[in-house]
Amino acid sequence: MKRMEIGLLYRVGAEYPEEVLPSDGKKFSLRELQKFVGGYIEAVPHAQPIAYCNEEGRLNHLSLNEAASLAFNQALVGDVIQVSTGPRER
Repeated sequence: MKRMEIGLLYRVGAEYPEEVLPSDGKKFSLRELQKFVGGYIEAVPHAQPIAYCNEEGRLNHLSLNEAASLAFNQALVGDVIQVSTGPRER
């Protein structure tokens, strides 16, 4: 069975995350992840599966992301994407 990455995108101000898929249908590129968070990426500490936020989010005074903060039990700013691997649909 083939596997693909699936993303949950937590946008600032959104109540729930939205599912996003990589453009190649398999794996997110670094450029795609950077586009989702609006800059350089940084792994969210202790997130399982892995999640990424904007590395300079606090320096750039990005808004608090309430949904992501609640989901990951820590104060996060800007858009956040969580990436997991799931079965690939045919």
